[in-house]
Amino acid sequence: MKQFIIILIGLLIIPIASAHTYDINKNYKDSLEWVDEGTKTLKWGDRVEVGNYTIEATDFEFHEGDLRKKPEVYLRIFEKVNNKTKVILNNAFSTTSDMICSSDEVFYVNEEWGNPKAGEWDKGTWNYNNDFKIMVSKIGAKINNPEELGCIEKFPRKPIDNSEYAEIKYAFRGKPEFETSITTLYKEEGEEVESDEFESDSIIISKIEIKNTGDARFYHVKVDLGTNSIIDTDALQNISISKKLPPDHLSIKDFYDVIGDDKKRVDNKLPKNPRSNKDEDTLEAGDSHKYEVHFKAPSVPIETHYEIHVTVTGEDLKETPYEQEINKTILIHPPPPPIVLRKAIGTQEYIESGDESEVEGFGAITYEVYRDYSPFTFINIKNRGKYPINSIILTDNTTSEWFELPNTDFEKLISPLPSSYWMPPISTNPLIWNFNLSAGEDRTISYPISLLKPGTYKLSSAVANWSQDGEYYNVTSPEQEVNIHGPYITVSKTINPNPVIVNENATITLKIKNTGDRTASVNITDNLPPDSSLIYLEKPEYDIINQTNTSINMIKILQPGAETALNYIISFNNTGNFTIPPTLVKYTDIRLYKGTNLPEIQTVSVITQAEAEKLASESAGSSSSDSSKDNSAVSVPTKSKKKQPGFELGLLLFILIIIFLYKKKCRVQYVSSSSTSFILNAP
Repeated sequence: MKQFIIILIGLLIIPIASAHTYDINKNYKDSLEWVDEGTKTLKWGDRVEVGNYTIEATDFEFHEGDLRKKPEVYLRIFEKVNNKTKVILNNAFSTTSDMICSSDEVFYVNEEWGNPKAGEWDKGTWNYNNDFKIMVSKIGAKINNPEELGCIEKFPRKPIDNSEYAEIKYAFRGKPEFETSITTLYKEEGEEVESDEFESDSIIISKIEIKNTGDARFYHVKVDLGTNSIIDTDALQNISISKKLPPDHLSIKDFYDVIGDDKKRVDNKLPKNPRSNKDEDTLEAGDSHKYEVHFKAPSVPIETHYEIHVTVTGEDLKETPYEQEINKTILIHPPPPPIVLRKAIGTQEYIESGDESEVEGFGAITYEVYRDYSPFTFINIKNRGKYPINSIILTDNTTSEWFELPNTDFEKLISPLPSSYWMPPISTNPLIWNFNLSAGEDRTISYPISLLKPGTYKLSSAVANWSQDGEYYNVTSPEQEVNIHGPYITVSKTINPNPVIVNENATITLKIKNTGDRTASVNITDNLPPDSSLIYLEKPEYDIINQTNTSINMIKILQPGAETALNYIISFNNTGNFTIPPTLVKYTDIRLYKGTNLPEIQTVSVITQAEAEKLASESAGSSSSDSSKDNSAVSVPTKSKKKQPGFELGLLLFILIIIFLYKKKCRVQYVSSSSTSFILNAP
């Protein structure tokens, strides 16, 4: 049994510099990046919250009449950490400018930030732990009648009560922030297509982008890429990284031994991390870096989800660690079955098969079947795998609703087929064949069929079963609809009255209809019943009628859905039960499609006048509807149960032989494709 491991690939290794590449106290002016500046105005007793800090104005002090002393505001600052609050500063803040007078107040200002180190002051600015800085930008107060006093010699007077105020400015240390994305793609006709689903053994392109969307530099950036899927150890060499990348992508030159023209193997050695600074392992604010990693998907027996995960780590200026982990789930589909199975029938004008599954490597199957041969069903099976498959059991069903196997000489049936086509013996239903296929081998199995009349039918599916390494598999050919086209002529024949009195007239009516969807030329031949004479023939206009003492022949063109009728009157010379000979209907279309049809055989009773009067008397008590039914024409007569005279049976056999000799003789071409048709034999 194969062993399995969890593959974890680190793309970015340790930085080339030491663990500390910066000195915050030495380079604090250049390293610190302050952001999110804000301004708040406080009066005595006011308190405001900014971030994790709370600022409170606890007192104001104006030194009346002493220009040497600046006014001051006393601030108390709290910090909240882990839901606990502590005082971090309780001190007086002053300004740097001289007094400024306005119409109703005096004030002092600080115009720019100082640059103190952590815990120190500079120009009225205080730095807390290199995380937060604060300054008082303005201190002012209202006074009474400022226009009466000068603002140069001394502070004019005591401020109006509760008019003192201070404007404070604050800022936070900028922090870095990771934003990572994973995009998976595959190539199709040279173009990259984004997708989360892939086929077994396909190449997965994973594009990873790391961005610093924060406000400060990252240090010691490291990126790890891996999968949490279980992959066969043999697939380790299939996980690879592309060598040919755009300029802004990672270059892995000189890191691995080449295992392909444009790929290098990923093993325990890992490529260096991306660097926006060539001398340090840093990622500046606003910068990004891209990776492109190529995986070869494993071959899985069932649909399997895999997870690609990326972990990005780094530090900020204060060595605070940052980490972001993102995951991308992809779906690997199992490979298609090694056996591909298709079933088709027909070509040309008279059969149209529905769309079949298009399978790479399968072209059209073209062949010819010459006259006197029935159409064929073709089953194409191919082993597109890389190993032989033995003991394949192929099963196909024939149904009477769709087609039936013709009772024809087997050798005669297979003679028109190419030698590469295989027709195994047909003896059972369902049809079953057992054979082997080597890698890449395909086989076309054929058998003849007899089709039904025009219409829409369902072509049943063939099924192939086999086993491999103790597992059982099967594949089914796609189901499809089949539309059969062509003319189809139906004929009915009635005699009225029945029974008929000897030497009296009886009318025979033929009704012929084209129920197909193609125009046909119809040739109708009708023989008179034995021991009868033709009295009158009604000749329809534009029809060709020929007659003799014993038969009538008519030729007519029938469009799809059209019908015609032929009426003639006869009389019988003797009493008895006589067989009405079936009408022989032959038809053909413009493509020389031919067919024949016969109405159902029926009988007529010829009686004497006395027998007719007796029957009339017996039926006098019956209802008018019954009487009407007894004397009406029989549209679908049943066969007589009486024994037929020998000469009449012989005549019937002779007619049937004539019909058989009029079977079609035509050439048929078949093509197995997404749209197929063929010329239909007479049922």
